[in-house]
Amino acid sequence: MAFIQRLRNIKNNRKAKQLDALGVHHAQRFGKNKKHSEVQKAVVCLRRALALRQKGHPKRALSLLNLSRTLNKRFHTIGNSADLDERIHHLQEIVTLLPCPHIGYSSCLESLATALNNRFDLFSRQGDLEESVKYYRLALKRRTKRNSYRAITLYDLATTLHERYQQVGDQANLDEAIGYLREALDLRPEGHPDRLNTLDDLAIMLRAQFERSSDLPSFEEAFQCHRETLEASAEGSAEWAVYLSHTAAALNSRFIHYGNRSDLNDAISYYTKSLVALQEGDIDRSNCLDGLGVMLATRFDQMGDHADIDEAIKCHREALDCCQEGSPERPCTIGNLANALVARFDLHRNLDDLKESVKYHRSALGLRPMGHTDRSDSLDGLACALLHFSRETDGGDYLSEVIELCQESLRLRSVDNPYRPFSLHSLGSALHSRFLETKDPEKLEEAITYFRQSLEFLPKGAPDRPAGLIALSSALLARLQRVQRDCQRELEGDNKSARVKDEGEIISLLIEICTQGATVLPIRLNASFSWVYVAREFGHPSALDAYRTAIQLMDTSITVARVLERQHEHLTREVALGPESVSFANIVYDAASLAIEENQPRDAVELLEQGRSLLFNQLGRYRTSLDDLQDTNRELADQFEDLSAKLESSVVSGNKMSMSRDRSFDESGRYHEIWTEWRAVVDQIRAIPSFATFQGTTPFNLISRAAESGPVVIVNVSNYRSDAIIVLGNADTPIVVPLPEATPTYIQTLSDDLRDAMSSQPQQPAEEVTKQANIVAVLRKLWKAVVRPVTVRLKRDLHLPDRSRVWWCPTAMTWLLPLHAAGPYDGKQNFQDIFICSYTPTLGALNRSRQGLPVMDLSRESKRMALFIGNANAPGEAILTHLGDELAGIMKRIPDITILKGEKCTREAVLAGLDDHAWVHFACHGHQDLFRSDFALADGPLYLIEIIKKRLPLAELAMLSACHSAAGDHETPDEAIHLAGGMQFAGFRSVIGTMWSIWDVDGPLVAREFYQQMVDVDGNFKDCSNTAKALSAAVRALRKEVKIHGGGLERWIPFVHFGA
Repeated sequence: MAFIQRLRNIKNNRKAKQLDALGVHHAQRFGKNKKHSEVQKAVVCLRRALALRQKGHPKRALSLLNLSRTLNKRFHTIGNSADLDERIHHLQEIVTLLPCPHIGYSSCLESLATALNNRFDLFSRQGDLEESVKYYRLALKRRTKRNSYRAITLYDLATTLHERYQQVGDQANLDEAIGYLREALDLRPEGHPDRLNTLDDLAIMLRAQFERSSDLPSFEEAFQCHRETLEASAEGSAEWAVYLSHTAAALNSRFIHYGNRSDLNDAISYYTKSLVALQEGDIDRSNCLDGLGVMLATRFDQMGDHADIDEAIKCHREALDCCQEGSPERPCTIGNLANALVARFDLHRNLDDLKESVKYHRSALGLRPMGHTDRSDSLDGLACALLHFSRETDGGDYLSEVIELCQESLRLRSVDNPYRPFSLHSLGSALHSRFLETKDPEKLEEAITYFRQSLEFLPKGAPDRPAGLIALSSALLARLQRVQRDCQRELEGDNKSARVKDEGEIISLLIEICTQGATVLPIRLNASFSWVYVAREFGHPSALDAYRTAIQLMDTSITVARVLERQHEHLTREVALGPESVSFANIVYDAASLAIEENQPRDAVELLEQGRSLLFNQLGRYRTSLDDLQDTNRELADQFEDLSAKLESSVVSGNKMSMSRDRSFDESGRYHEIWTEWRAVVDQIRAIPSFATFQGTTPFNLISRAAESGPVVIVNVSNYRSDAIIVLGNADTPIVVPLPEATPTYIQTLSDDLRDAMSSQPQQPAEEVTKQANIVAVLRKLWKAVVRPVTVRLKRDLHLPDRSRVWWCPTAMTWLLPLHAAGPYDGKQNFQDIFICSYTPTLGALNRSRQGLPVMDLSRESKRMALFIGNANAPGEAILTHLGDELAGIMKRIPDITILKGEKCTREAVLAGLDDHAWVHFACHGHQDLFRSDFALADGPLYLIEIIKKRLPLAELAMLSACHSAAGDHETPDEAIHLAGGMQFAGFRSVIGTMWSIWDVDGPLVAREFYQQMVDVDGNFKDCSNTAKALSAAVRALRKEVKIHGGGLERWIPFVHFGA
């Protein structure tokens, strides 16, 4: 019997050998011709061979190995997961059969780890990932540094650890993965076929480190890696396209951290270029489309462009079409499409979008069954869509399902899971919504509990902590408001104590957000607004500090935007302040009103200075002189001036700044880096005792110097209270004049009434009388509500002599009203008859106008003293027929004036002339359009933005005899974005402008009378501090002309003076 068995064994061994060889042969043929029949035959032969080599057979390991390799080929060809399961089973047996020192042992460990990783990609079972890491570690231990396969194992282990980091969130996994990948990169020098893929994965991991810790050096290194991969790959190739899409993802990470929209736009551009290079059917095209869709949806959230969300949905739909059934990326793509549909629903309120979103989220959830590591993501997405749906349909059943989904998501995420705080947050949000629906206080308490638990997992500095703080503060505010209602029903005692406790905690939470420098700036800014609302609404003593913080963050949020036009966009945004939406400027006015309520008028002035004219103030910081510092620390002063020049260049012109060759930052990233360096230099300067307040809030004792030549009257209009604040040069404390009638609504009404009256075009004498009566009615109301109380205080209490100078510093819509022209108009004196009036956007601007007076010899011998710029024939405009008379009147006093007229009046000639002359007279058409406001010259418009770029140390006086040259912007009147404001910023210490259109015939009269006052009969020029007085005389002459020969108030009212 033993002999017979031996014969059978010999026969089986021969047969197994033949079957094994035949199976390997068919597998090799499959590798060449890719015919499925070959791989099927190979599997059949190899299974039969294995069956003949029972456990204990010396060749069993070989059969297991051959079969596992062939099953791997069939799995990657057909995609049958059963093949992968069988392969893993066989590899596990091989590992137990081979002795540890065996030459193939490490390879088998690696193969087993890879197979487990493949199954994890397919089913997202965490156990497979853990086993994969274990076997990769065992393989690495057996591959010494001299082993040629070590780099492969290092790479595979690193990418698997990175995947585990994404699932579990353990920072140690990420750090370890980066370390292994660096070693692999060292083993793959330039020219190695796998170097670029290794670089690309290292960049992705470094980006993950940056996203977690906000470590900028990690991002810099990641971006350098991305740059190397792009430079080393052929532009337009599929490989290049993939690397470019990964670079786009890096830009998105930087955008999330710093909020620079240029990064977002560049990421969109990179994804778009990648798509051009990726052909239809390319496996990476779906991922690229999905990434582009996410970026477009993000830009929609930031900017609200309807086209972006439509295009995002289109990209996600196409990505879904490209993504094969069964692909592990498919659930993510479906979820992204569903999220975009929710965003579009919020825009158009089309219930079909919401229904489709719910459908897709349910589909994604179906592809992530119990045990799938990403199931919680789909649970949260579906919960969000259903929460919207419950609000639209008022269906409690939907909200019940939302809560169940959130509870399941929470159950799936263990205490150690890094994403558990998100599940806690989602459940808290659902319960908060249930409270809003049912007013059940128990649901609110549960929501607060979950929000608190979520925050326990998010230490200070964690990127997601601010969202949790905001959610908790919102829930606590809901409870506080409920308690307050109870208190109003005289249910004091415990309720009052609870109210005080909640109030204090809300404030503490919001303060934490505002003071965390690593928190995304928009979140800090919104938190400061919430702090302002809560503190003001409930009378908390921190209210003034809340306003100071909000104003400071508003200023910073403007500064970090790279281009001036985008900075202005920030100012026009409305922000949520409790149940209402208000502008940035309203925050400033309300802050001043609170300071006055608290009997701190000095603080009111400081807040108004800090929070208004933000754009010009920011540019002014870049032009700060540091002559005093040059003597003690020239290097620091030079560094400040160099960085300031680069920032100003970018902000004003948007030009690309020079980048060192070894840096990988794009234009926007480079701007932010320079801005950060600039802030650091400012901090160093502030550390010097004599520069402690450098670039900070200007103290009142310095601000008040603006009133040394006459009082400055700030008009602050707020919904809480309105006041005039009179700043005197010889007083430590400003004088507050309450203006109870000057409410924002009333001032807006006056502005609208004046605009309507001014825009009317009378055709009959009676209509002209009505127009003038309407204008007078506005001026009388303005006198009564604002100007008369100020006049009484100036005359009666301060004994200010007649014809003294007074500067108006309006706020809000009062900028659009001619305060200088207000009066009773009943035979008594109007304000302009009593005082000589000027305007200033801020007291700081007035102080800057006085610096260095006089700057040059004001004698007639100065041949380049004055410049006349005249253009009578602007395309599309009425001909200025009296321009020649205007020039003739000026030349009677200044015969040697430089003249740029007609064809000589070009932009280049005018800009050059501004550099060389102290006095400038513009006689041309002007237009108001923010930074595209312009003077109409012979070869086209000279825009305000071009004037702002100038630095004119010789500039003294600018007479802008052009329409709308001092017309404020209705959205941001405090910013003084008009031609007169631009001339003043460029260096002119005294500027005359016009609030609206002026008559062509009035230009010569005003110019003649004005220059008769400014230049004496001997040709001596007076300094520009006489400008307001000279304009007053010229306007009086025009008023007499109007009274004698006819005309209306609109002829003389528009002429106004800015500056010293």
